[in-house]
Amino acid sequence: MAPTNNLTERLIAQAKLGGEAAFVNLIAQVGPQLRRAIDEELDAVQHNLDATQMWNEIQEVARQRLGEFSGSTEDEFVAWAERLATRHIRQSV
Repeated sequence: MAPTNNLTERLIAQAKLGGEAAFVNLIAQVGPQLRRAIDEELDAVQHNLDATQMWNEIQEVARQRLGEFSGSTEDEFVAWAERLATRHIRQSV
């Protein structure tokens, strides 16, 4: 397994235990990929939602609901976070 994946998996495990620094680092690691998904969803709903505000709100939702995440890999985390983001954006329009 690649070192980045090992790091991401450690960050996920630590963040699930309440590690704030781990969560911040996890979001920094997957942020660009997640941000692209958020931007695509905002374009799809064709609404004037502020992308930065949505990004901040989605990070907070992910932090609050991290205990519900049952995966352990970066791909699983990104997929879960993208579903949260989609749901949050659609509820915001």
